[in-house]
Amino acid sequence: MKTRISFGRIAPIALWIATLALTAPAQTNSTDTLTAPTDTSSFFKTAISYVSSFNTNLDCTFTNRGSFWTGMDSIQGGSNPLANSIGVSYRVWNSVEAEGVMRDAGTAGSIVSAQGGLAVAFRIHDTRLSMYCDGGYGFGEDRDRVFCEPGFRVDKALTEHTYAGVGLGFQFPSERKILEVRAGFTF
Repeated sequence: MKTRISFGRIAPIALWIATLALTAPAQTNSTDTLTAPTDTSSFFKTAISYVSSFNTNLDCTFTNRGSFWTGMDSIQGGSNPLANSIGVSYRVWNSVEAEGVMRDAGTAGSIVSAQGGLAVAFRIHDTRLSMYCDGGYGFGEDRDRVFCEPGFRVDKALTEHTYAGVGLGFQFPSERKILEVRAGFTF
């Protein structure tokens, strides 16, 4: 059995919907609410205020035993000036963590270095400060190169289980400097 729908029943409903749509106020951006920033250092002020303030609602971010991160490293003085890094750390006792890091050149799986070591991490509300010392081995043009890399990292909680951070390391005996930017999660 077919149901017949007449145009006479649909036309008033369509006209009513069209009337509502046309009389609704438009959502526009007025020039009164949009002003160009007058201070060019406002980004840096915002970033510094974020890093220098503590969010006590995120105190539990770094209480988990392990963390996994990925990031980008600037290797000053190396054959690969930029490298991707993947790392994992696990708290083995109080604030002592064991960690492993692998860096690759980002092209065709070219591994730059692999390293592992210990870190001592201190938690201040939603911020983790860590000092590390890793032993590693360089591959590729840096092959046959054993190195020691001490350094420090600062991580800031983003959510209950995620964070972002920066770090600075020094490789000996080659005297290379490593600047890292990373993001990760805790487990």
